[in-house]
Amino acid sequence: MKLTKSKLKEMIREEIKKLNEGFNFRKIQSELDSEYEWHYVESEGSYAVRFDWKANDRIDPDRSMWINNNGSVEGQVPNDSRLKRKMKKLGVKVK
Repeated sequence: MKLTKSKLKEMIREEIKKLNEGFNFRKIQSELDSEYEWHYVESEGSYAVRFDWKANDRIDPDRSMWINNNGSVEGQVPNDSRLKRKMKKLGVKVK
């Protein structure tokens, strides 16, 4: 098969489309915001979103979870199986 200029352009468009469908940071922020009863949700610029949550009706500064724009998670993830399933389905790297 000879690789023509138009075929190469088509292949590049398809690869870009696949990348854009991969990890949708804004969609994840929106979907997780409504999935769990967070105390506070804040964007940390274009690179992360912080989700603060309560445990036993008190706020603890250590009860925060950051989801980075590459899908990695830092901090404490709430112990909620439904939330963790949703995170995995959205492509978030839950430990």
